[in-house]
Amino acid sequence: MADLAASCVAIELLTERLSWPVKLIRWRTAKQLRALLESPHSNALASKSLLNWIAARRLESETATGLSVILVTNAASRPSLAEVVTAMSCRSILSDFLLEQIYGPGSGPRRWDADTQEAPEDYQPPSYFNEHKRQDVPPILETHMRGLERKFGLPFFRQWAFEWERVRQRSAIPYSDYPYYFGDFVLAQSGAHPQVVTRQSEVFRSAYERTIAHAVLEWGMPLRQAVQYLADIVPVLPGLFELEPQARPTGLQECAVELSADSADLESCTRQLLSRLNEGAAFRVVSLSMPTPQEVSEFGRIEARAYLATPEFVPDHTEKWLTPERFVFPDKFSLRGDLPEIELVDVAVSGDAGSAWPVTFSAMPLMHGTWHDEFIGVGLMVPCPYTLNKGGKLDADANGLFVETSGTRVAKTVLWLDHWTPIHAPGGSTRCGTLCTMDSSELDAGAQRLGAKLAWRVDVVTWTPQNGIGDLVRTRKSTFFFD
Repeated sequence: MADLAASCVAIELLTERLSWPVKLIRWRTAKQLRALLESPHSNALASKSLLNWIAARRLESETATGLSVILVTNAASRPSLAEVVTAMSCRSILSDFLLEQIYGPGSGPRRWDADTQEAPEDYQPPSYFNEHKRQDVPPILETHMRGLERKFGLPFFRQWAFEWERVRQRSAIPYSDYPYYFGDFVLAQSGAHPQVVTRQSEVFRSAYERTIAHAVLEWGMPLRQAVQYLADIVPVLPGLFELEPQARPTGLQECAVELSADSADLESCTRQLLSRLNEGAAFRVVSLSMPTPQEVSEFGRIEARAYLATPEFVPDHTEKWLTPERFVFPDKFSLRGDLPEIELVDVAVSGDAGSAWPVTFSAMPLMHGTWHDEFIGVGLMVPCPYTLNKGGKLDADANGLFVETSGTRVAKTVLWLDHWTPIHAPGGSTRCGTLCTMDSSELDAGAQRLGAKLAWRVDVVTWTPQNGIGDLVRTRKSTFFFD
């Protein structure tokens, strides 16, 4: 009995970590809970703990968190639909969408339409709402609200603020302060903030869900369209959920120290690094992004991106070398799907002479899962489809992202954590690394089709406190060279 009681307490403590402010911890917690659900020895205890946790939630966004664990659990180990529906005290369009993904179409009665109320015409958003609407949640939520207002001429933003106040009063959740436990207030003055889920973040997200529901019920928004606007607050994408951070590739640390030195010869150091990584490998490196050594700069980043450049290409030093980002549209609510079409003219870098085209782009799954923001932030780098003879399909497993062509794997991307904390540089990402490699024969064939040669753009960015203390000062070094 003592062992059973101890197991119950341990599982309950683990389940409570689904509310932990750090998204990476929520992801790891969900993985452990899934393992317990899928074990015959712990399934009953884990199911009971998760259902009790869901039943105690009073916010729409939290209910979606609990359902996300069930979504990634195999069908035989999930609690029944009846048990889940009975436990849910706070449903929404998003939770109904997740139920349909878990248990199939028509899973349970719709119960998110019982509490709708239009914001008064003279309602003014509180100052706290205006000050925190882009701090506690991603700015894309406000962008959606403003865009819907312009498109339909309806008060989406005002309704969001109104729902936020209603949710806050109903839940009695206090205003969130700076997350001292996970951040550094001095660094925050320079824009180095921690990526955390505050309690007010849950209120903002829940109010956003309720606003979309109001638009469906009162303003005639199609349900299918409503789900699209909820894509940015889905906690998990099953394909990305499987991905595991890998060990940092061997030899990177020494090269990172050399590249970060003030007097570093970027071309020479990068050539040595590529030679080391490519030695004896059938796949060649085409993209690398890694944090600078912590002792050099906690928030620095080293990036080496491959390009296919015409032989006469000469860089234009005023040209911005932007990493292309494109949405990928999975075949289902997963990750697997075709690489998007990318027109060469849209991503070409014009030089003083000639042109260059990136070998890789940053893939953005339509529903990427907020738990995976750390890796989304650093970039899910995969080959551009024009570098492949027959296009490709993107997917992921525990070892990383991969691209297949006609059933053959032609590219792989691994990601890792490096002295990781939730704090990130101004406009940057947390201390994650990513390395994309590609089948050498595919890369060579792509270059031949374009009449181009392989080349490299290298950037080293550091953020260091001015005079050792105070505001962070940004420095950048760059170079370009043919392979």
